[in-house]
Amino acid sequence: MSRRVREARGGLGLRRTVEGVRKLQYGKPVATMRAYLRAMAEASYKSVPPPAAPKTVLAALGPKMLELSAESADGAHPYNVTPEHTRQARALLGAGKLLCVKDLGVSDHAQAALAAAGGAMA
Repeated sequence: MSRRVREARGGLGLRRTVEGVRKLQYGKPVATMRAYLRAMAEASYKSVPPPAAPKTVLAALGPKMLELSAESADGAHPYNVTPEHTRQARALLGAGKLLCVKDLGVSDHAQAALAAAGGAMA
């Protein structure tokens, strides 16, 4: 697993952003996100309340973060995933949760898919 992929699994951002820019302690992704969601739920709202409660959707790729999305959020937003990942995410989330997928390079032709994904990632 590359360093960038390992860092991207940090729950609230890349390790270098969390520790370097934000000056926060980098923790285990699911535990960090669970604590963040709990703090957000307990925070006081001091503006005009919205007509309906805002939705919370987590940027979730792995099964543990998808399970947290099902348990403690309104859904998940996986990015740059395959149709198979989308099927697995839907199964983990269940029918009542949002699944806001960003697929890059989905095509019946491998070369077209690689070209589309490569252009978007550039």
